[in-house]
Amino acid sequence: MIPHPAEQQLRPPKTTPNLARLKNFTVTYNIPHTTREAQALCKWIRRVIARAPIQRLCLSCEDDLQPMYGAQVPMDNLIAHLVHKHATRLRTLDLAHAYIGVGAARALFTNCIVLEEVTVAVRRCILDEFKELSVHLTRLHTVAFNIKNARMKRALVDEASAHAILTRGPSTLRRLRVNGARWESSWVSHEGDVQLVVRRLAGLA
Repeated sequence: MIPHPAEQQLRPPKTTPNLARLKNFTVTYNIPHTTREAQALCKWIRRVIARAPIQRLCLSCEDDLQPMYGAQVPMDNLIAHLVHKHATRLRTLDLAHAYIGVGAARALFTNCIVLEEVTVAVRRCILDEFKELSVHLTRLHTVAFNIKNARMKRALVDEASAHAILTRGPSTLRRLRVNGARWESSWVSHEGDVQLVVRRLAGLA
């Protein structure tokens, strides 16, 4: 049987590498277009970081045109591994446009409690649930969502929703990005009173 192209490129090592000092790991990849390709990528990453005290994991996509809308292939197996093996160490997770399903996103935010920075591609419902899901994330200061599997209008976020996330989410949360739109919060003193003020930043990131 001829191996699948993704499997040819992402064959995991025959033995699990003992990378006892690996804390930061960045993977550059092409968008997986099938579940099989996504599983091959997840398996390869899992094998590499299995024994590592990983604190920062980033996925960087080589494709210039990354689909913002339409069906996405989930990479939930990777999240399951992070929750099971690295939940007490993982501080930064940047998946960019790599999509994770609803269950995986809920597991990530409720179990990886030392997260400080997160970038994930999720369904809109996760954005709506984020205030409740993030209640235990006492170190989280930056979060970015790329909304997937939604119509364009549904993927947008209004000022009220952004304000609610930054004012009712974790007390440490200061920066929010949704599909490139950015908001920041800061404490401002005015006439003897200190208030948490949310402002939208110009342009898209």
